[in-house]
Amino acid sequence: DSSSTHGAYNYWNSTVELGYYYNNSPFDNYIGNYWSECTDANNDGICDSSYNIDGGTMKDNAPLVQPWANYSRIMCGDVDCDSIITGMDVSKVFNAMYGGSICSRWAADVDCDHIITGMDVTKVFNAMYGGTLNCCEGCE
Repeated sequence: DSSSTHGAYNYWNSTVELGYYYNNSPFDNYIGNYWSECTDANNDGICDSSYNIDGGTMKDNAPLVQPWANYSRIMCGDVDCDSIITGMDVSKVFNAMYGGSICSRWAADVDCDHIITGMDVTKVFNAMYGGTLNCCEGCE
């Protein structure tokens, strides 16, 4: 959700799903702010209900269960979540185009077009040799 005040936008949660670790498990989800205690039935680190921002109709639709220090981001291109980009990641991105399993779709969509394609495969391959990746950050 966003709100407009004199032409400025406030985003209370990410505008795209992002890859992160919570309790050593990988997840892709929208990420908001830490506000207070809440319920997290599926243990993904995101509260099960939105947080109403005081003084208006704005909401954080993905409030965190704990402060951000208890989470870490998945590395862009690291689709097998082993903290390094290798040929295995390239293979997994290729297979993900056809429904193959990966730990993070966010980490595989390295050109941030919301689909996994051959361009993502090429970019992850190039990253093994120093190429740069630009996974979507969700703050645009």
